[in-house]
Order: sequence, then C-alpha cells, then structure tokens
Amino acid sequence: MTVPALSTLWSEEDVYAGHFRRYSVKSATNTLAASGLRVEYATYIFQPLVVPILLLRALPFRLGTRKSVDIETTEYEHALPDSLAGRFVKRGLQRELRRVRDGRKQWLGTSVAVVARKSSQLR
Repeated sequence: MTVPALSTLWSEEDVYAGHFRRYSVKSATNTLAASGLRVEYATYIFQPLVVPILLLRALPFRLGTRKSVDIETTEYEHALPDSLAGRFVKRGLQRELRRVRDGRKQWLGTSVAVVARKSSQLR
C-alpha cells in the first residue's frame, strides 16, 4: 500500500487527487494492524521530493498564493525537468530505490509504503 505522508505537506493537490488525509509510518501501520493485517515492512518514500513539495505546494497553499490545480499542472509537476535540480532529484530517487530494495527504512518522505499480509488468524 502507498499513501500520502506528512500532514505538513497537505495542499490543493491532495484535494484534487481525492486524498482524505496524510499518514505517518506509525499511523499507516497502526491502521493496517487494527484491520488484522500483519505489517512486514514500512518506510517513507520519495524523500528527495519533501522540500520541493513543501516549498512549491504546501506553503503556497497555506498562504493562499497557489493557483488552482488542473491536469496540466499535475502532469507538469510529476515530470522531472532536464535540469540540475531534476538530475539531483533523479539521483536521490535512484539511491532511495536501492535502499528500499535492501529492505532499509527511511525516516522521511512524501509517501508511506507498506507491505502487509493477511494474518493467519483471519483464515
């Protein structure tokens, strides 16, 4: 499961995407465990995007300066630009993928990823 993370990153983009809340790793895993699932792995993902989303979405949203969100804005913001900043983010995401593949956890990110299984007690 992946869900949006960090309530401080809430913006109009979340409303547009149909999100209802943002989670922490703890709240996401607690919710799954309360549903009878056994959490095997949980981590934050998209760590390199925290600062850009905070500065370009969340703060402008809170200050009332963010324009309304539409499909063109969303598509543009979900593409990495061919620039120094884009290459920096891409390298960060590649490092992050290696950490996740190794089963390591991250302490920050814009989303939470959780692997959970149906508990044997539910069968």
